[in-house]
Amino acid sequence: MQHCFVRFAFVFVLLAGVSMNPSLAEPVAARLEEGHPVNPGVFAANNTHLTPHNPMGNPAYRALVRGLGITSMRYGGGSTASFWDWQTGKYVPKDEITAIWSGEGNWMLKMVDDVNALPEGTLSPLAYHKFAKDTGIDLQWVVNVTTREQSQAAFFDHLHEHGVGVDYVEMDNETYFWSNEFGIDAESGRRYGQRVAELAPHIKSLYPDARIGIVASEDNFFTAHHTKKRDDRWKYWNQMITSEDVNPYYDAFILHHYVMGKGRLDSFDNHDDRARAFLALPQVTLERAADLIQTRYGDYPMWITEFNVICYYEPMAGNSDSDQWIRETKYTTWAALYQAGFWLTALSHPEAIEVLNHHSVTNVDIGWGLAAPVSETEIDITAQGQLFVHLAHLAKTHDTMHAVSFDHNPSLGVEIEDVADVVALHGAALQKGGQTTLLVMNRGREAVEFVWPGADDDAKLTSTIYDTAAATPEPVQQTSRAKLIGDQPVWAQGPMQPTHADHDDASAAITLPPYSLAVLSYHTD
Repeated sequence: MQHCFVRFAFVFVLLAGVSMNPSLAEPVAARLEEGHPVNPGVFAANNTHLTPHNPMGNPAYRALVRGLGITSMRYGGGSTASFWDWQTGKYVPKDEITAIWSGEGNWMLKMVDDVNALPEGTLSPLAYHKFAKDTGIDLQWVVNVTTREQSQAAFFDHLHEHGVGVDYVEMDNETYFWSNEFGIDAESGRRYGQRVAELAPHIKSLYPDARIGIVASEDNFFTAHHTKKRDDRWKYWNQMITSEDVNPYYDAFILHHYVMGKGRLDSFDNHDDRARAFLALPQVTLERAADLIQTRYGDYPMWITEFNVICYYEPMAGNSDSDQWIRETKYTTWAALYQAGFWLTALSHPEAIEVLNHHSVTNVDIGWGLAAPVSETEIDITAQGQLFVHLAHLAKTHDTMHAVSFDHNPSLGVEIEDVADVVALHGAALQKGGQTTLLVMNRGREAVEFVWPGADDDAKLTSTIYDTAAATPEPVQQTSRAKLIGDQPVWAQGPMQPTHADHDDASAAITLPPYSLAVLSYHTD
């Protein structure tokens, strides 16, 4: 990436198994780059809150959000935001919704009547602010410039009058889909962008430090080919939103990462190749997007406000051999390690990734969820949730985050999109005082011997390794019951059973298995 730092703090040594014969191993040096304050936005999440069940009013759900360590969430949610009337606390009339989003495939329609029957104020912005204060999360305010653009300035007046802070503003959600509102021609993005340009100055007048994100088309940012249908709307969307009459009014690009979809791994004809590509795709695609945005448009960070494996959702699943392999990763360690690729990349690139929302919190049935609420003291946690809470907890207990570079990093042996030199090891680091925690994913099919050299005599090493065991996905238990309060941390109670060890000698060799993630804590206390 062009976003890199050259000041190094620590050097570690790895022995990379270029074959399973240890005599052929060559040393690999791992370097920690310049540290930056830990970005809490890395461990944000998305969930649909504007439902008849009112999850934010459920004490068990609030306990779940606190217990997982989620740092930030959206009000208005995703697609629901474009059809939400903040003044009434209800959805806009159904005929307005279907005029833009037809009934076919519109999962939101079935909620509208029941939501609109809830007591006044149940799902209001102030109710959501109360939920945020109770759970300790920051808020991402998603405004509706699709169906209620005329009332959005008053929305921020309302928040300001009630002393509600505003740090992040998303200018609606996936507006490029609403062609019946913004058009299907080359000017579609400009029509949307003009609404952003009209509202943004008012937001900044009330909240000068607020960050504003604009909906960009993913287009060919993540992948080497265009991901959307190539009518003029898609072809010119990003050109329109970056035009001189719109460009001054936002600070970040909003993107959704649903790249792992139908046919994505069809170019790989065996499990080993699919496995390596699956684990490496988050880093490769995010770094590709960051480079292209910087090259084309300048220093705009990305807000990845939704990401997951889209073909876990059955209507989006394919039927090829590789599609079947992807579906089989649902409810496995593979699903968790795929998500970890996003978190490690965001920890490594603070200038390129400002917000990262895992989607979603409670869609356990689809295979996306982190956990389901049980009570104020217990949750049912998935493998993805187990790894989320582990890394989120580490981020909260450290001060700085660092990219990690590996000299002589072995090749992964597969080409992903237009990136041929993909490497096996991917990592990030966290530090506080005398403690350094290194997060290293071995995406290759061969083991790596890891050694921490130069440790103080009294230094110790704690290792926790999440291992997939094989390139053929093996399911773990879908969820495990975890206590939010007790002697065991939440992450130690999940469906995965990582290998945990304490080492009195911090220079002891640690084996990083193929297709694994290691959490390695070096500490002197």
